[in-house]
Amino acid sequence: MPIKRVNREEEKPDRDVQRVMASDVMCLCVFLLCSGLQFTTGCEVQSSYIFCAPGESVLLPCRDIKSPHTDVQWWISDPQTHTPQYSVFPVDAIKGQRYKDRVQIHNLSLSITRLTLDDAEIYCCKSKESDRMSCIYLSIEGCTLSETKQEPKTKYTGDSVLLSCSCEDPNTKPEDFRWTRVESSGTEVSNETPRYKDRVHTFHKTTPSNLSVLISNLTEEDQGTYRCTVNNKTSTYTRLVVKGCVLTEHNNTKISYLGESVVLPCSCEDPKTKPERFEWKRAAVNETLVSDTYKINDRFQMIRDSPHHLSLRISNLTETDGGLYVCSVNGKQSTHVNLTVTDFGDVSKPIYLIYLICLVMLLVFATAGCIYWKCTRGCTVQSSNIFCAAGESALLPCRDIKSPHTDVQWWILDPQTLTPQYSVFPVDAIKGQRYKDRVQIHNLSLSITRLTVDDAETYCCKSKESDRISCVDLIIEGCFVSENERSVEISRYSGESVFLSCFVKCSGRYKPDSQFRWKLPNYREIIQTTELNRLNQSRFHMFNRSSGNLSLLISDLTEEDEGLYSCWSNEIQHKNFSLIIKGCTLSETKQEPKTKYTGDSVLLSCSCEDPNTKPKDFRWTRVESSGTEVSNETLRYKDRVHTFHKTTPSNLSLLISNLTEEDQGTYRCTINNKKSTDTKLIVKGCTLLETKQKPKTKYSGDSVLLSCSCEDPNAKPEDFRWTHVESSGTEVSNETTRYKDRVHTFHKTTPSNLSLLISNLTEEDQGTYRCTVNNKKSTDTELIVKGCTLSETKQEPKTKYTGDSVLLSCSCEDPNTKPEDFRWARVESSGTEVSNETTRYKDRVHTFHKTTPSNLSLLISNLTEEDQGTYRCTVNNKTTTDTKLIVKGCVLTEHNNTKISYLGESVVLPCSCEDPKTKPERFEWKRAAVNETLVSDTYKINDRFQMIRDSPHHLSLRISNLMETDGGLYVCSVNGKQSTHVNLTVTDFGDVSKPIYLIYLICLMMLLVFATAGCIYWKCTRAKKGSRGSQVIQTPNNEDVVTYSTVKKNEDRKPAEKTQQDDVTYSSVTHVKGKKKRTCKKEEAVVYSTMADMSRSTQDDVTYSSVVHIKSHKPKSLKTSSEEATVYASVAER
Repeated sequence: MPIKRVNREEEKPDRDVQRVMASDVMCLCVFLLCSGLQFTTGCEVQSSYIFCAPGESVLLPCRDIKSPHTDVQWWISDPQTHTPQYSVFPVDAIKGQRYKDRVQIHNLSLSITRLTLDDAEIYCCKSKESDRMSCIYLSIEGCTLSETKQEPKTKYTGDSVLLSCSCEDPNTKPEDFRWTRVESSGTEVSNETPRYKDRVHTFHKTTPSNLSVLISNLTEEDQGTYRCTVNNKTSTYTRLVVKGCVLTEHNNTKISYLGESVVLPCSCEDPKTKPERFEWKRAAVNETLVSDTYKINDRFQMIRDSPHHLSLRISNLTETDGGLYVCSVNGKQSTHVNLTVTDFGDVSKPIYLIYLICLVMLLVFATAGCIYWKCTRGCTVQSSNIFCAAGESALLPCRDIKSPHTDVQWWILDPQTLTPQYSVFPVDAIKGQRYKDRVQIHNLSLSITRLTVDDAETYCCKSKESDRISCVDLIIEGCFVSENERSVEISRYSGESVFLSCFVKCSGRYKPDSQFRWKLPNYREIIQTTELNRLNQSRFHMFNRSSGNLSLLISDLTEEDEGLYSCWSNEIQHKNFSLIIKGCTLSETKQEPKTKYTGDSVLLSCSCEDPNTKPKDFRWTRVESSGTEVSNETLRYKDRVHTFHKTTPSNLSLLISNLTEEDQGTYRCTINNKKSTDTKLIVKGCTLLETKQKPKTKYSGDSVLLSCSCEDPNAKPEDFRWTHVESSGTEVSNETTRYKDRVHTFHKTTPSNLSLLISNLTEEDQGTYRCTVNNKKSTDTELIVKGCTLSETKQEPKTKYTGDSVLLSCSCEDPNTKPEDFRWARVESSGTEVSNETTRYKDRVHTFHKTTPSNLSLLISNLTEEDQGTYRCTVNNKTTTDTKLIVKGCVLTEHNNTKISYLGESVVLPCSCEDPKTKPERFEWKRAAVNETLVSDTYKINDRFQMIRDSPHHLSLRISNLMETDGGLYVCSVNGKQSTHVNLTVTDFGDVSKPIYLIYLICLMMLLVFATAGCIYWKCTRAKKGSRGSQVIQTPNNEDVVTYSTVKKNEDRKPAEKTQQDDVTYSSVTHVKGKKKRTCKKEEAVVYSTMADMSRSTQDDVTYSSVVHIKSHKPKSLKTSSEEATVYASVAER
């Protein structure tokens, strides 16, 4: 058969293809494995992210890397620099220790078990055969329990226990968690379960990461294992041991006598036990005498000096009290006591003597037996050697010495020099101190108790009566606990640490740690160091046992750590420590009630008597609110509570600030769920002084004080508000637009004064104001605000002249009124406001309301014709009054329009207003020919042209030193409106003919002659007129002045004639002064006056008045009269 030769070169490519196919299959398997792991472990894969929960496992695939080998490296990548930090696989010797025993490689992928929050990192992988790198993000979300197994907790019935369960990250908020009791088929531990109703409290509502549970009022049925499960995944276990009452065995027989009292003993073995239910019965009649809820009568009393004591005292014993008594606890355990009641006279004295003799003999034999046992137990004698174990007792015989006396000496022999070293008995004062209280002499023999390894020596004895010496070698085998002579009592405070020293010395082949154990309180033991984990590794610490140091260090002591600690070696030698933990004993169990006011702060005292005490746990609760915890975590007390235990652990006092009335109640300070002290807090609120106020009447613009105050001046109401009832309870404060910057309160300086001050009142402020305190109590005050009622709504027209001032009246009827708002406006100019802010009236307006608020009158000065019109005074945009103002300007008078004057002279060109009261504002004189202004109210061309302003209405122009060029037409204009013309002709005086001057002179002379004749005639006829219309009285020579007056009134004029002509007055005055004698020689001065009213005259009223004043020297013989002046008057009416 031909053999086919295989070509190796052709086979090689086939192998490469197979290798690539195997690699693809491997990647596919990894992908399928990852996908399957996602659904089995609960992790979620999203692209290059994997999301897992704490406690789960995850498989991180090494993607995009194809390698037939598993020689791969995984490391943590820095998210910022993207550089490797430390290796995860292989595990970094320093930084990667937390991954030890938790990571494995599966086909390049990295498997991590028991995930924690710290495992959330960026993981990268790389094969050593390739430079390609693959990274994946691992995110851990959820709660990682800080401890998965708790130390067992031992409590007593009636106590409370805190079962710890919390997330490592305090910011974690687990969605779901539950506590269950494993032994009762996972019964849920909550207040919804009847068994635990009202006994369970959790803390996750205030601190979501704290899942601990507090169970109070423990019973023996609560004992078991409790499981805390988070999100149905991770859980932690805590073993709870609840110790009930185990009754102590007492003497079951009691003998007592009639009329006396007897105590029937019954108590629990553990003094910390607090039995829930107990009962004493008399067995013969099955009658309950005393129980936790019942007592038959006062002869039967319970002795409860301590919770575990249940003894029964029976007073005034009778014969019927004898019999069997039963003490039962919790309906389970019971102890019996047989009581015999006898009469003292029935007991014979010889029987008592027999009992006493037998008792003494029994004690003697017992003592002898004990001594023999101590001296012989456990030791082996071989020739002159005695072999004993550490901790035993040995009796060293003094051989070959016979002496009836016990006067013997024992010492230690030096094995090399064979000379005595130091005395053992009697004990050497220096070197032999370790034998003190351990050696005794029994018939010359030396008894040594509590042997130690150091006692292995050669002991020699010698009697003082003999020179013979006897020696024996004592050999100690095993280990010995040093300083085990007596129990050591150690006292510490809770929270402190204690060091229990225990050192073991061994001989020969024995090792210190071969056989040792620590016995702890509550039946706990430490046999191996691994058991420290079960206790509490963070609190219990041991040292190097191989060196013989078996000491125990306990930190963060609690009151539960109190008890007897024993360090044992070989079950023989031991050292005892009585550890006393000083807990907190409250200085006061009941405090005096405290009375405070709302808004105050209160210090609720609670402190330990010993200032060094550091209580492990304490809490404040409010009794009335079902034990609500008083802390800043409770919403009701948030940011109002302060404690001092962090700086002073023994000070558990509580400071509550900003008290409210709801804070009133009883506050309880509880320490370690055992001791408590109560403080009654009374919070006084505000009781209003008056619930209804009298109405208050004010004026607009005024201020008003609305009273509202607490009866107690110390009250500090937490909340109050003022409202305006009519406006749907609008709040009265500076935050309300209506009252902005008008409201002031006083509670900041005087908390009990809630009064309200409102300034600048308006009529809208009228209404009922309500002061409400704490949304409960209120008081109402009615406020009446009186506004301005104008005294006149329409004024009489006022007529003024330009330049004058006018007072436009506007005022309130009530002078106390202070209107908040008013304005003056001119109706004709579309209501232009009349004020100094208006350009037209700038600096011409003055009001009086600042000094007199009710006076709203307006004074306008420097009136112009444009100011004429109707002025309106408006108050609060409601009431108004109008005043018509008429302003009269200048109307020029018509004068002679021609003036002739001469060169060098002066001339006055007339120009005046018809009304003499007129005061023209602007005026101007111009020469028409050249249209040149000569003089105006603001200008003057030169001093030859002067205005004659002897009266405001006179506007005449004086031109001095006339020149020919001054002739022409002059124009006088007023206010740019009216004007008058004067034609001035200037001539030379030589051009006028002399006959004309003569004619003027003759006419003037004749006029004077006629005037003189008229005066003479008037004087001569005056006396005759006086006889008809006046009474003439001659005055004596001694009178200085005499006045005669006659007034006549005629009413015969027709009314129509009165309006035809104006009034005309004629007056003549003659003054005569000289030394000549007058016709009336006796008169110094005579005044005659005549007034006539001729009603029937065709002319208007005419009055004639004549006054004559004569002054001459009086004769020296005349004496001066007491009267200076005399007036005589006569009035005639027709």
